[in-house]
Amino acid sequence: MKLSNVQLEALGRLASSDEPLVYFKGGYWTLPSLGNGQRPFWYVALGTVWAMESLGLIAALDNSTNYPIDRYPALGDRVLTEKGAAEAMLHKFRL
Repeated sequence: MKLSNVQLEALGRLASSDEPLVYFKGGYWTLPSLGNGQRPFWYVALGTVWAMESLGLIAALDNSTNYPIDRYPALGDRVLTEKGAAEAMLHKFRL
């Protein structure tokens, strides 16, 4: 599977963390430990989240760290799928 550098980095960060990918005000998707209300030093945009989800690399949870999931279902936290974890291991040498 051909993935962009941004997608590979996101896979690596998710695989090496116990945290989900979370949406923060301003359009930033990042790890909760990095999103402290300011622009984080690492984040991905919505297009990357959608692309990774469409490839089956990440999946939405039924909860959201920063927003009510019943009002904003598209902002559910994202986690690696088994396929995403396998891709992260496959490309580990590139991370």
